[in-house]
Amino acid sequence: MKTNDLLDYDNIEINDNDMAMDSNFQRISILDHLSNKIENAFQLQITQKEDLLNTAIEEDAKPVSIFDKISIPEFKKEYKSKISFNPIQEWEGYVVDIEKDSFTAQLVDITDLEHCVTEVAEFPILDLSDNDIPLLQPGAVFRWSLGYTRSNSGVKRRVSQIVFRQLPKWTRSDIEKANSKANKFANTIVWE
Repeated sequence: MKTNDLLDYDNIEINDNDMAMDSNFQRISILDHLSNKIENAFQLQITQKEDLLNTAIEEDAKPVSIFDKISIPEFKKEYKSKISFNPIQEWEGYVVDIEKDSFTAQLVDITDLEHCVTEVAEFPILDLSDNDIPLLQPGAVFRWSLGYTRSNSGVKRRVSQIVFRQLPKWTRSDIEKANSKANKFANTIVWE
């Protein structure tokens, strides 16, 4: 090996056992495992180069810093948190009544629209996210989903999620315009 060689990637061996990792942690484990193999090979080269340097010093040669000969590669682990949600059951609902700690809603099962089943359910207000609490009022429309979330590392969790629709508010002029159009349309109908 030459003293001015950088990390020799050709001497890093990866066998089938290195690639057979637990499926839940496969990507992270493989990256960590390969990083460790490269780091070990790098440490071996540093040791060998330090030995060469010591030999040069013993032979009364001009001392050279080991860091002049070696560049250290940077390993950045960038994991973007990605959580997927897979619903298994969903309802569309609207708020009927609000109590101190809960609210009652009328629900329509949107997973099975053929049968159009409606149900009444009571939900604890604590189940709502902080952003949805101000939207809680009689008549407010929301979606309730039951499903699973899965994180990057493969962790699977069962989740119940309520999300209120943020519909634009009607202004007084919007309501007046709608009433005016409705009255004009109603006047065109001929009643017998």
